[in-house]
Amino acid sequence: MRTFRHNSSHDAIVQLLYGTVHKKAGQPIFVTKRDLLCFAAVLGFEGQRRNAIREKPTEFVDSRPFENSREAMQLLYLIGLAETKDVDCLRVENEDSLVTIFEEYADGGLSTLEDWLLETPSDPHGDRAIVDALNRHDFLTPTAISPEDTVAKVEF
Repeated sequence: MRTFRHNSSHDAIVQLLYGTVHKKAGQPIFVTKRDLLCFAAVLGFEGQRRNAIREKPTEFVDSRPFENSREAMQLLYLIGLAETKDVDCLRVENEDSLVTIFEEYADGGLSTLEDWLLETPSDPHGDRAIVDALNRHDFLTPTAISPEDTVAKVEF
């Protein structure tokens, strides 16, 4: 499997979300580039935002850590199947096409994340902007049960 790429126009957002330590959390919002890649791919797929990798591409995620994650590989297969609606996309000879589909949706997701951050310029780290947008676009479902009540219901 080849390395996943993104358009170089997204270098700044990758640096912000993966390469910049959040002062309160003591770590970046996304601890690994693989996590950011997967989040962005799902976001791009959900919004049907698929960007061709045309500009001078930047290497995003090496295939080795990606292939070592069962969840990441399952997500790659799931998005590939959903996009092509053809089980033959899972054949070894179609692996490059699967990677292309996944990285193009990830690039689309990075574009969406950039849009969300622009909507909340007062958020220097991006975490509030992302959570607010996830709520605004109904990706997160508010619950009527308070966290305290939820914890009280847990039994060991």
